Amino acid sequence: MEAVLNLARRDRGTARRLLHFLTLGCRTLNRFEEERAYLFGAGVPAEFLPSARELGHDDLT
Repeated sequence: MEAVLNLARRDRGTARRLLHFLTLGCRTLNRFEEERAYLFGAGVPAEFLPSARELGHDDLT
């Protein structure tokens, strides 16, 4: 996991794919944002982390 996080800290595409993977099972917008905040807290730049809508999670409540 640390190797993927290291890459996500430098590569926008990897960060996006990692966020997508971590949020596949999310049912709420709150849960999605928790996962997004985890990655931000782990050093992934916020501008690399798209919103739920940008990732196609339009069904979250």
